[in-house]
Amino acid sequence: MDFDLKDYINLATVGPICSAILVLYGAWRKVIRPLTTIIREDINERINRQKNQDQMMIDVAWIIEQMKPNGGSSIKDSLNRVESDLHAISQRQRLYMLDSPQAIFEADSNGECIYANRTYCRWLGKSYNEVLGRGWINSLHESTRNTVVEEWMHAIQDKREFSLEYNLKDEDGKPFMVHCTASPMYDRNKNISGWSGVIVKHDI
Repeated sequence: MDFDLKDYINLATVGPICSAILVLYGAWRKVIRPLTTIIREDINERINRQKNQDQMMIDVAWIIEQMKPNGGSSIKDSLNRVESDLHAISQRQRLYMLDSPQAIFEADSNGECIYANRTYCRWLGKSYNEVLGRGWINSLHESTRNTVVEEWMHAIQDKREFSLEYNLKDEDGKPFMVHCTASPMYDRNKNISGWSGVIVKHDI
């Protein structure tokens, strides 16, 4: 008996097959293809993240190597040279300040004295330790003491330059007129870290 495909395939069987194909095609468009894209993007992201981590490890290894002395050619060697130069400059400045013809002082952010050169101490007939902190106030002559203290505290509170003429007194209590200027010093965050001042003695 001859086999006729028409007798086997009819609308009753073709319909469900076509429907199944359409369902699979719709699922592929709506689910499988987007899912494939998501998986591919996730794989690419993982690969890029791993590349970044590998590069970061290379950079860290280079930095670690540079922070070791290497006969003068590493970053560590350069930093050491800069630190040494800054120390030498600071020492020269301190030596100059010690014997400067002007009285030089430094105060902290609260206005208390943390440094005074030899000229300052010699004028007052005081030791270095005697003028530190608030000890300098004892060397202000009574005629202008209150004015100086008030103006100094206002300058500290207002974070502005201090400039004033007033009387100091020597070791015998004798007054002599000076002019003092002090300016705020700033740290790397632009906050006031202290004050640097110069006192000039008036010739009478």
